[in-house]
Amino acid sequence: MSEVSYLYQKYGPMVLRRYRYLLQNEERALDALQDTFVKLLHYEKRLKLDTPSSLLYRIATNVCLIILRSERRHPKTEQEDLLLNIVNADHL
Repeated sequence: MSEVSYLYQKYGPMVLRRYRYLLQNEERALDALQDTFVKLLHYEKRLKLDTPSSLLYRIATNVCLIILRSERRHPKTEQEDLLLNIVNADHL
């Protein structure tokens, strides 16, 4: 088992709770969780994990800040939501 797999199993639920709290959206929280551990995989050989929970908590907070800032700069409009609902509607 790789180090990142171990971290995901042990600390994934903690990180997901952080994302759920900060983002207030289950889908965005799950996407952010996945992004976090993909980034860890990318840097796995350079990681020094003396305190993995602190590192993951800090990463989670930073990822949330990036997501929230991006959403503030590019807010969704009601028209976009309506368009997405129309596109995703089941047509009989």
